[in-house]
Amino acid sequence: MKLLWELARDKEVEICQNLDNVALVNVLQRALRIVLPSVYTDVFGQYSAIPELLGLALLEGMACELPALATNVGGMPEIVEDGVSGFLVPPNDSGVLRDRIKWLQAHPREAAQMGEAARQRVLDIFSWDKVVNRCLTAYGASKQLDGE
Repeated sequence: MKLLWELARDKEVEICQNLDNVALVNVLQRALRIVLPSVYTDVFGQYSAIPELLGLALLEGMACELPALATNVGGMPEIVEDGVSGFLVPPNDSGVLRDRIKWLQAHPREAAQMGEAARQRVLDIFSWDKVVNRCLTAYGASKQLDGE
């Protein structure tokens, strides 16, 4: 966190911590996009073979109709449809990440469409009832949740 605070100094960055659900939704609804720049190797040289299994923060932002920007690592390609609900970028490539952020800012209509697609993707695939029913199906259960 110390490095994060140092890097954010003198920049238009708001670091929010310990938000309850209502405050988190309020912050996300004011945002222009959700960004999850996961990497295999961090700034300290630490390597992780599985940097992101499921980007919950990404899904929360997408549920609030934010276009998603994520690195092409772990499970992120299963969440973000590149060019539809947001963009996937190479890990550790700040230039491409910056360019995609600027593109979304310069194209608000397309960004809004991506945000709508992002929310729909969360509802169609990642809502609790959809996930539970897929698990029940995988386990061979005969009964599923209502609404499915």
